[in-house]
Amino acid sequence: MTTAQLEWADTSLSYPQTSMAVWAPSLAAMYGDRAAVVDGDRVLSYRELDERSAQFAGALSAAGVAARDVVLMHVGNCAEFHIAYYGALRVGAAVTLVNPLQPGPGLRRQIEETGAVAAVTQPQQLDTLLGAAAGTSISLIAVVSTDTVEATSAGTVRFDELLASHSTEFEPAHMSGEDVAHIAYTGVPPVFRRACGFFTAT
Repeated sequence: MTTAQLEWADTSLSYPQTSMAVWAPSLAAMYGDRAAVVDGDRVLSYRELDERSAQFAGALSAAGVAARDVVLMHVGNCAEFHIAYYGALRVGAAVTLVNPLQPGPGLRRQIEETGAVAAVTQPQQLDTLLGAAAGTSISLIAVVSTDTVEATSAGTVRFDELLASHSTEFEPAHMSGEDVAHIAYTGVPPVFRRACGFFTAT
């Protein structure tokens, strides 16, 4: 191996210890009004994503969701997915994604295994979630809908209404590299659970 090859082989990259909890406000500071999310005719800038995710974090916090709790993402591809995802991380909660078409038994198993305390869903799959969540740790369900959402014992509320009374600023939780940010389920069957930490690799 030549000297040049040895120098190349010894090269290493160093990444900052950056918490996922600060992702939205950090990118808003960098990119401001540039487009962050495009959902059909809707466009959210990085600033708007920051503000809306801060509102969702505030709503979760007010509902008793705390660092190291789990938020279930039972929702399809839409702007609210990103708002909720980064809002949950801001409060220090982990997120776990589930296919909106997941049948009730599998959905309930994921709720029970993760101990999820809040969920985001849509009207099309709300009944399935309500059935699966009955008697579990879920105490808040935010429904992405333009229609009125009927309140239930599970704390069901329309997503926009949940955010409306909360500030567009929220101090991100201080998390460690040992804390889980994302719990992914893959493979049916079997189901494998993988966790991703709050910090980037170093």
